[in-house]
Amino acid sequence: MRFSQENSEHIFFERLDSTNDYLQKIIRDKNLSEGTVVWTNFQTHGKGHDKNTWESDEGKNLLMSILLKPNSFDATNQFQISRVISLALVDLVKKYCKSVTIKWPNDILVGKRKIAGILIENTILNNKISESIAGIGLNINQVNFPVYIPNPTSLKIEAGCQFDILNLLNDLIHHIENWYTRLLNMETQKLEKAYEDVLFGFNEILEFEETDRTFSAKIVGVGSGGQLKLEMPGGEIRKYGFKEVMYKL
Repeated sequence: MRFSQENSEHIFFERLDSTNDYLQKIIRDKNLSEGTVVWTNFQTHGKGHDKNTWESDEGKNLLMSILLKPNSFDATNQFQISRVISLALVDLVKKYCKSVTIKWPNDILVGKRKIAGILIENTILNNKISESIAGIGLNINQVNFPVYIPNPTSLKIEAGCQFDILNLLNDLIHHIENWYTRLLNMETQKLEKAYEDVLFGFNEILEFEETDRTFSAKIVGVGSGGQLKLEMPGGEIRKYGFKEVMYKL
């Protein structure tokens, strides 16, 4: 395996402010190999999408970041990294849970409950992705969550048993390598088809919220740049970027 501990460094901390932030810092000082993983039992400042925080009980969940170096890929293809990580998480979670889907742009659901989140931070150099840090939070053994977190779940809640976090980490790295290899082999259409096959609400009419209105539309896909493609009642296809539209679940 390209990303095994024999070929890539796996760095563990009992506590850390943020695995993404730590990986960003040490990149400047070390020549890190692709597949370097930083993981921890607890983050004091875990990062979620759009400056949100990721909260987790200590020692109960998988909190990690992995370094990828897809430096032949144009910056316009950044969302392909999100597809890779999302599909890897789906492959892992569906071993233990039913109805596992990707909720655009960066959540993994079991039914309508969130089990994992992703934060991708890319470094762009000469219009290429020189480095990509994929932060992952996967709820594993936690069963009690703060009331302000909407619809959370975990592997333990869904499967009814305790899990070994390190084993799941290694399994997830295997799935990431599988999908990442397909990306590097330019299997773009297979990647996009696999993503659509597990996209929450695909080909369904759902309610969405914009800044000033609520509307119904059918999800018909996700563009190469990561835009959500919605078919409006009149048949028009509109594309929405991150934060331009939200699901109303």
